[in-house]
Amino acid sequence: MVLCLLDDASVTEVLDGLGLGGKDLVNLTTGTPEQARDLDRTAFAALLTDWLRAMAGSAQEMAAQLESGDYTEGVVSNLAMMAAGNDTLLATATGQSVDPRLLTPYMDLMRRRVAQGHGAEDLAGTVGLLRGV
Repeated sequence: MVLCLLDDASVTEVLDGLGLGGKDLVNLTTGTPEQARDLDRTAFAALLTDWLRAMAGSAQEMAAQLESGDYTEGVVSNLAMMAAGNDTLLATATGQSVDPRLLTPYMDLMRRRVAQGHGAEDLAGTVGLLRGV
């Protein structure tokens, strides 16, 4: 079973009462380093490698969305969900004494696009904001 939810509270809510004995669970939920201290570092490295491969492959999907103009085609994680998770990312940066200035401009674009009513779109929807569209 693979989980990719907003936060640990939503994971607890979804899994509460489910019999998971004998099943493998991969939790891709957003969290902070403090919440992940118990993770095996080797397992984390493998997850990170897989995530980076998946993100590299998404470039083709984004190009297809930009070409078609349909930013909702094939969406796996929409802007509304990503924007909602940004607070956790910012809290993580702050908690680890990492300056978030590299992240915040893109996060602002995501929030802006969601506020315009395009929360169901993929990241390709933010490109138009960079062009001033």
